[in-house]
Amino acid sequence: MRLALAGAGIFWAVCFLGLELRGHGLVSGATTWGCAVFAGFFFALWVYHSRLRIDVDGAGVHYRTLRKSVRVAFGDILRVSVLPTVSLRIYLVQTRRGLISFTSNLKGHRELFALLVERANLAA
Repeated sequence: MRLALAGAGIFWAVCFLGLELRGHGLVSGATTWGCAVFAGFFFALWVYHSRLRIDVDGAGVHYRTLRKSVRVAFGDILRVSVLPTVSLRIYLVQTRRGLISFTSNLKGHRELFALLVERANLAA
């Protein structure tokens, strides 16, 4: 996922630079700046996905994002829910320490879901 996001960001950055340096008069300024917005969007997603990390060990789960880092014991997991959407699944883990969420874009999401349910002694 990170590689795809980085590739998309680089593609749109190159498009922006190409239009900015050589595209004057060929396309509108809105098109040029649209490329910049896409490059920024994919860069922001890349930063988010680069920072996202979920580690599971014998004691519990360590969840890290851009804004928070939470350590949760398996006994503190109250419920694990799956919300199917059109393009992906959203996994919500309700704990005594707050909400942990991840999507099916995360590699190993099915295994992580099964492991959380098993270790927290929850019904699937």
